[in-house]
Amino acid sequence: MPKDRRIRVHRVVLWLAFVGMVLLWAWWSWTSLLIFVGVLGIFEIVWMVSTWVGGRRLGEARQAPRVDRIVLEGGWSLAVARHPAEGLRRAVVVTCHGFNANRGNMDLITGASLVEFFCRHGFEVWNVDLRGYGESRARSVAEGGPSDPLWSFDDHASRDVPAILAHITRESGVDVVHWVGHSMGGLVMYAYLGLHPEETRVASLCCLGSPAGLPPSLSNRLIAWVAPLIFAVCAVFPLRWLTRGGAMLIPYLPIHLGFSYPPNIEPYVFRRGLFVMTEDFNERITAVFLEMLRSGRFLSADGKIDYLAELAKVRVPLCCIAGEGDTLAPPAQVRLGYEKIGSSCKEFHVMGRSFGARLDYCHNGLIFAKHAHEEVYPRILRWLEARCA
Repeated sequence: MPKDRRIRVHRVVLWLAFVGMVLLWAWWSWTSLLIFVGVLGIFEIVWMVSTWVGGRRLGEARQAPRVDRIVLEGGWSLAVARHPAEGLRRAVVVTCHGFNANRGNMDLITGASLVEFFCRHGFEVWNVDLRGYGESRARSVAEGGPSDPLWSFDDHASRDVPAILAHITRESGVDVVHWVGHSMGGLVMYAYLGLHPEETRVASLCCLGSPAGLPPSLSNRLIAWVAPLIFAVCAVFPLRWLTRGGAMLIPYLPIHLGFSYPPNIEPYVFRRGLFVMTEDFNERITAVFLEMLRSGRFLSADGKIDYLAELAKVRVPLCCIAGEGDTLAPPAQVRLGYEKIGSSCKEFHVMGRSFGARLDYCHNGLIFAKHAHEEVYPRILRWLEARCA
């Protein structure tokens, strides 16, 4: 978090603490006041120690041998990390992160890195940061950047993806690439291909936990109703700040967190993910998923494009992989993309105990779970090898 924003956060905390102390002193007793101050102090100490220890132990994301910058209109630049294949190059793979994450999502740590796995098996990998995430940032207004710092899902699909494809095919000297996306990283390619079904530079698409719609259930409508309150809190206490502060504690919670189930992920991997790859909320990106929760439909920001319906025109080979324990993107919702796409070459797999796996894979577990490198990664590899053949 930038220093000036961190100072603002602490200022808000101090004001809230001051107001709370005055109210406790006026309405209750000195004992209540002392208990409040003690709890607040313990929370602040735990947060600072957790962040400091996390920074020393977890460090930053894995460093790529080469990171290119793709300059876009409007003052944006995209960071794409190039990882060479080990040995003779078989093909080029593009890996794309999910919602509220950066490219560390796909290249977190040895043993929990799709990038490392693909390179080891002869694929050149380009790991991307979509606009607004990781190192893909806009210039300031003074430097000619956009006056509006926010971006939408439609920007990813209509602007980022074509720029990424053009750059990578040119720099790698290939005509086609294979796209592997986690969660939103698969949805942006769904949307792009739906808008451009004539695209020939995408040889295949593999989506991990990418829900092409969500059931408009009562619980989902409740989440959509509560979401604005969560965003308001995160506007003051950014998600990245909160996850870093809790990175040393959250992995030991024996509860399902929606995006992850801590017992299925090694604690050091979970901590690193919270500390390294988590990004702050963007209300315009989130609007797409809130609309899914309300109506179950996968629409553009203006509601004029039904991305799911457009998939019928797409002929790109597709592999969908869902986690049986994924409450964020249940298998039935991931299967929607598989059913709607017009390609005759497609596969759908569910990773869970009912289907012979060792775990019921959660959302992030498709990449980070204890046995993902033994069960999920090889399945993606077999898909890529078949497409290369």
